[in-house]
Amino acid sequence: MRDVADDDAFTSDLTRSFATSAHSSQSDAHVERDDRVESDEFERSDAHVRTTSSPEMGEREDESANERARTIDELYTERIGDANRAQLTQYALAAVAWFPAAFLTLTPVFAARSPDWKCATENGCVHADTGASLDLCSLDREAWTWVDAKASIVSEWDLVCAHEYKVQLADSIFFLGFLFGAGILGQIADSKGRLFGLYVSTALASAGALFASWAGGYWTYLLHTVLRGFGCGGLGVASYVLCLEFLGLKWRAVLGIATQYFWSGGIALMSGVAYGMPRWRSFTAFCGVFGFVYIGLSVKFLLESPRWFLATGRSDKAMGVLTQLAKGNPKFTGRLPPLKQPRAAKGLNVTAVLPFPALRHRLYAMAYIFCITSMVYYGLSLNVGSLSGSIYMNTFIGAITEFPAHAFAQISADKLGRRKTQLILMGTACSGTFASSLFTGSMQVFVSMFGRFGIAGSFNMIYLYTTELFPTIVRSACLGTCSLAARVGGICAPAIIYSQIIHPVLPYIILSIAAASACAVTLTLPETQGMVIEESLAGAAQQDMGAGRAHWTSAREVGFTRLVDRGDAESGAFDDDANL
Repeated sequence: MRDVADDDAFTSDLTRSFATSAHSSQSDAHVERDDRVESDEFERSDAHVRTTSSPEMGEREDESANERARTIDELYTERIGDANRAQLTQYALAAVAWFPAAFLTLTPVFAARSPDWKCATENGCVHADTGASLDLCSLDREAWTWVDAKASIVSEWDLVCAHEYKVQLADSIFFLGFLFGAGILGQIADSKGRLFGLYVSTALASAGALFASWAGGYWTYLLHTVLRGFGCGGLGVASYVLCLEFLGLKWRAVLGIATQYFWSGGIALMSGVAYGMPRWRSFTAFCGVFGFVYIGLSVKFLLESPRWFLATGRSDKAMGVLTQLAKGNPKFTGRLPPLKQPRAAKGLNVTAVLPFPALRHRLYAMAYIFCITSMVYYGLSLNVGSLSGSIYMNTFIGAITEFPAHAFAQISADKLGRRKTQLILMGTACSGTFASSLFTGSMQVFVSMFGRFGIAGSFNMIYLYTTELFPTIVRSACLGTCSLAARVGGICAPAIIYSQIIHPVLPYIILSIAAASACAVTLTLPETQGMVIEESLAGAAQQDMGAGRAHWTSAREVGFTRLVDRGDAESGAFDDDANL
């Protein structure tokens, strides 16, 4: 299509030629004839200009209208606010879903605990010759009995000795269901809506818990555990995304990390509920009911994401949600300007980073760190029953310990940088976990909480770090791959806990070695604080050349220099890869 400037040039040349012809004629006849010709030609020229310029003028009007439109982030910043009262209300309603998520994820901490047992006869549990107390597995089944046979699945179905592996098998099966749920339910949340994904995930996990509380045997319980894990896989993701999509840029990162306070608060609340419901069936049923109660109480008040509405072409509904959010800003008056339609983005899958060694290394490194972080976190959380003292109090203390861990991650990430913060947190997890193998009693509980502090903060930190290591076009794909690796770590955690049948401290040693290896891998990654990553894959990979020579230097020395500062010649080398 020709430009408007071409039409103007054509008209100007035509006008000048006609004017010269008119002035050069001396006779009246010639003048009259030329005037007629000029008049005819000008009419044809005007018609041509009108027909050729009207579509261009239409395009100009469309462009003008588009300039008056705003993106959602611009509306948040200019009109609605980044975190006004209505936005925070919606954020809280979505974030509260982490309470039932904590209950439903960590149900086996209490439902599968090892309860007390006693001898069936006065001297039936001691060695006849030496008088030493005998181990449970060395006794005949008739020689001992459970204090409360209905306390947990362990006591109800005798999951001890040769059948002890079934406890850890159920936990691994849960995380296997979690793995599939995160992928499938995440896609449902993208296609059917954040609210739909959140409520379907919560309902499935809650139904799995309720069905498990009615299970007549272990294998039926195992089947329902898969359903509970499948639902939990989508619950946290849907809640997290929905929380962030109500917020503006200014508060999105801070409040995104703050969602983990709800998770930790849910664990703390769970320990109190479990103490009041010592039998596993009633506690598991409560976890299921809790999820449905959340759905019932929030469904009338929680709004759908305006970003999802806009992304799916429902700008009118997106505007309706934004208008409701704007009411939370007392300074807002009038009407919101129209929404700018988002540009279609060409997404790439994770294989797009593989041809670039620097990006490939980042992907492998972060996937490994995700796997280890999940392994250590759930290894410590699910193994809390092996610590001395009350399992209820130890779980509560562990949950409270996570609060300062999240706060430290938030503050230190900006003060010390992402990589150094991750090293400190993972190093603390390594030290605390290893120290747990050296002590017993209350001292073991004390040092294990250092491990819990470090790994909880690390779990929070790695999401922020990962999003800054990759260009926008592959960021979601890379983060999804790393999250998948985390699920693998969760599946492995129960198997590591089971190694305590060899020696009671072996799980702590294995987990501490794994944490140490994650620290070593973190040292190979660049610092990202205050750096702007290139949007092309080739450009982002080139940025890491300096970092590869500065792994052991300070954050300011890491080579994350923007390519545009190196001159047109060098940056132009990547023009062919601009679409990557």
